[in-house]
Amino acid sequence: MTTQFSIKTHVLLLAFSAVCALTCAAAESVPYDLGKETYKTETLFSYDGCLNHQLMGNSGKPIVFKNHVYVAIIVYGLYPRFLQVPLDGGEAKIGRLDPDVFIGEDSHRYFTLSVDKAGYIHVVGGMHGGPWKYWISAKPEDVSKFHRAQPGQASKNLENESEETAKLGPAVPGLQAPLGGGITYPMFSRDAAGNIFLYSRGSAPDFRTINGQKIVHVGLLNTYDAATRTWRLLGADIPKAFGGHPGNPVTVWGDCFENGSAGNGWYVVNTAGFVASPDNTLHFVFRILNYASATQNLRNFTTGHAPGKDILYAWSKDGGRTLHRADGSKVEWPVCAKPGPHQPDVIYAAHADYAAMEKAGDGRFPGLAGGQLQLDWKGRPMIRTSKRISKEDVVFRLENGKWGPCPAKAFGQWRDNAGVLTFRGDDDDDGGGGKRSTEITRLWDQDHMRVVNLGQEINDLDADYLRETGTMIYTTKNPRKGNSVINIVRTTIQRPAVQKGN
Repeated sequence: MTTQFSIKTHVLLLAFSAVCALTCAAAESVPYDLGKETYKTETLFSYDGCLNHQLMGNSGKPIVFKNHVYVAIIVYGLYPRFLQVPLDGGEAKIGRLDPDVFIGEDSHRYFTLSVDKAGYIHVVGGMHGGPWKYWISAKPEDVSKFHRAQPGQASKNLENESEETAKLGPAVPGLQAPLGGGITYPMFSRDAAGNIFLYSRGSAPDFRTINGQKIVHVGLLNTYDAATRTWRLLGADIPKAFGGHPGNPVTVWGDCFENGSAGNGWYVVNTAGFVASPDNTLHFVFRILNYASATQNLRNFTTGHAPGKDILYAWSKDGGRTLHRADGSKVEWPVCAKPGPHQPDVIYAAHADYAAMEKAGDGRFPGLAGGQLQLDWKGRPMIRTSKRISKEDVVFRLENGKWGPCPAKAFGQWRDNAGVLTFRGDDDDDGGGGKRSTEITRLWDQDHMRVVNLGQEINDLDADYLRETGTMIYTTKNPRKGNSVINIVRTTIQRPAVQKGN
């Protein structure tokens, strides 16, 4: 992922800040001086036995619930395991599925988890274009036993689906899996009320026909009701005007692909994600590929996968049941990038840049890529993109009801309960070869920031726990002889008293 700026730039900014601290402070008052924060870092648990494999790239995200940290890992032999580590230093546990699940070498089939408001642990993984593989713990806050749910929708694209499912053991009657089929790339998130959401790429089986029908690329966002123990899909059927068929609800879709050789072929990952404000308003960012070449497969025509997608924004105050543009007008589910009732605010449309790329004939996409959303310290939504060729960051901010550019240095990847933003440093410009820095940057805005050296690289962090508590719980990983040591780490941040009037 593109980072804000290099470590060298950090040093220059710190020097600049020291010279003009009085000027910056006069420009805009902030709640407190970041230079007065103190940090205490401690390792809660280390586990030597993770597989040093691409599968661990998406596994290993820590989730905190009450007094424990939960982490899904992949161990030697390609099997999932689930760590339960007390925050107070008590005895850690490691859970497994029964029957055990052999993943194989397919890196799409990573495992991930979350914890609902009642304390039940939800686990998904081992999927690449097939039905949901989903388990829930038999007891709250306990990784010792999991029950499997029978998926509600099977895939039509996996020939050995029945044989593979049989290896998972019997499903528990009445236990509901998330909705949808053709699942790949599952990703959990939580809102400010502790409700869990689960996004994935999916498929609409009535459309995915190689000959004679249009290809539709879809995404699915499910939300879980801990009281009723049921999943609900945020979305609806694709409209009949676009060839939709009843009974296949989706969250987002794109359908400008006529066959498997033009456009982008079969491979697209359209996304829907959100960040939650303190009042639990959900600010959504959608990334949908909305361009198809009449003659070229974009995967072959561009450098790497097709990099440019339309970037769209909407918000919801009722957990996603209703969706609105910045001006308050309603957006209809499911979301698409086409003009009309299903299109949210358009932050960036890639069509003109794709056309310019094809005209130039060199396969270099000149437009914007990415689309990460965060709230600044005043609660204003910001969306970070980057120029594909120069890698320069471009950030848009919603202010006074309108989207406009803002300084790229004002963006942070994570936000804590005091409104301070944080992002990781990057060693690329210093010859690090993609290695992450041990430094983080803390900031209110482009004029008030501080670089902190944690002494270790953050691999993955529970962003929701940081947002709720202001404490960082994250993992670090160290390769060793084919295995990897995963460390669960806590950094407690002590803040000065907030200035009066803020």
